[in-house]
Amino acid sequence: YGARRTPRADQPEQILNGMQQAVCDVRRARDAVACLPLIDSSVVGIQGTSLGGFITATTGGLDDGYGGVFILLAGGNLHDVVLQGKKDAAKVREKLEAIGVTGDKIRELARPVEPLRVAHRLRPETTWLYSGKYDDVVPPECSFALAKAASLPSGHHIELPADHYSGVVFLPAVIAEIGQKMQTLGEK
Repeated sequence: YGARRTPRADQPEQILNGMQQAVCDVRRARDAVACLPLIDSSVVGIQGTSLGGFITATTGGLDDGYGGVFILLAGGNLHDVVLQGKKDAAKVREKLEAIGVTGDKIRELARPVEPLRVAHRLRPETTWLYSGKYDDVVPPECSFALAKAASLPSGHHIELPADHYSGVVFLPAVIAEIGQKMQTLGEK
């Protein structure tokens, strides 16, 4: 549903369009899966990591069509991640600064896909957030902001003893946990 790379890819509005396009693609993917034979559409889940986690949080807040929403190494206040995060976030910030996008313009670009705008619509009982205690790409305060805005109950915000990259060692266990949670949701 749209070109991913265009000659104008470095223009600020194209960055926003790409993020909005990702939300649209995820929403459409849910519909495509839900209509398949032998699929129980009430338990289609969504999972995203890092930037994909922000897209997942926003999409899950827009649509009540997901049996489970699983957000990894992400949170809210996307603009703060871009403005303050290190490593990958710093690279994004540098690219934006190179084309003249800073501060308030970053906030403006992030606003349409900001998870905190729709976090109150996430179903807390079927939403889980896995964050890195030592994450310096997505600062922990951004993850806590999402958990608070979504009113996640105890046990639904799992803080891993990891940074943004070492969290990969927990991925097999997290995937197994997601599978168990989705199976349990399907039995209800």
